[in-house]
Amino acid sequence: MIGVDETFLTLVFYPESDPPSDPKTHKPVTRLNERIEFLVDSWEAARETIIVPTPVITEFLYLAGEFASDLPSGVGK
Repeated sequence: MIGVDETFLTLVFYPESDPPSDPKTHKPVTRLNERIEFLVDSWEAARETIIVPTPVITEFLYLAGEFASDLPSGVGK
């Protein structure tokens, strides 16, 4: 069973988001979309159960609401 956080959800659903910083180098993580795709494919192949805790959903929906105000008129309606 794998639990994901709000940062992971944001990167999956908004791949154009800024990548997080690598704690060792303090530089943006490279090849982020490839890494996320690899993780998801690996979890799918292993038939893992993925859980999203309620607080994570709340944080994600809050941020999604903020992003929605940046969308062009008529998108998402």
